[in-house]
Amino acid sequence: MKKILLLFTALLCIAFQTIFAQPGTLDLSFNMKGFLYTVFSGQDGGYDIALQTDGKIVTVGTSMNSDGVHSIAVSRLMPNGTPDNTFGNFGKVVINSSRIDQYVESVVIQPDGKIVAAGRYKSLATTPGSNIYYFLTIRLNSNGTLDNSFNGTGKVLTTWGSGNCMAHSVALQTDGKIVVTGAVSVTAANTDFFVMRLNTNGSYDTTFGGTGKVVLPFTGGEDYARKGLIQPDGKIVLGGYTIVSGNDHATLIRLNS
Repeated sequence: MKKILLLFTALLCIAFQTIFAQPGTLDLSFNMKGFLYTVFSGQDGGYDIALQTDGKIVTVGTSMNSDGVHSIAVSRLMPNGTPDNTFGNFGKVVINSSRIDQYVESVVIQPDGKIVAAGRYKSLATTPGSNIYYFLTIRLNSNGTLDNSFNGTGKVLTTWGSGNCMAHSVALQTDGKIVVTGAVSVTAANTDFFVMRLNTNGSYDTTFGGTGKVVLPFTGGEDYARKGLIQPDGKIVLGGYTIVSGNDHATLIRLNS
């Protein structure tokens, strides 16, 4: 009886604090604390977060093992902060491969509940030319498994020449096409905005720039796209920065659809 009374009192206190909580204070209805740590391997980092229409919370990032190799790390939480056990392994998904560095830095949720994320991928093999970063785009089913209807593997790897390609942002058009934004190292001293558009099945949309890929040499120096957004009219706005004479400057570019 005492245990029941103590539990009731604790729940009553939480309810009271939730009802009368001041704006900006921790929401104690979320994981009973207002915050949560999700542990994958102990060396983990989160880069982006998205909300599903049902209120579930999807986070993406990376998890590093004892060998220093990074894997894709995705988690999904219930609205109250508890792990969603219908997703992956107790709410967590780790996608790893031997001798492969993989990160995802941006995530969006499709209307059908599938999860699209973008980042970078690099083979750590010693084969010459294999150790460059690729644009990485993945799509997961709503249960956390790779969606094999997306490019046959659930992943798309994209290069441009022999330079590093690193994706930092992903966005969805209203027609379901996927726009991925980042940067490509054209030369050691020249980095350009890089944007591509994929069809819903993961193939390149050749109506976009002729190949589905567009490189934008804004200054001839170092230009980095960090975010891409889709306007209601279909035009694409890219935001980032460019380095001129050693100084960083905010940069905006708008593309036609």
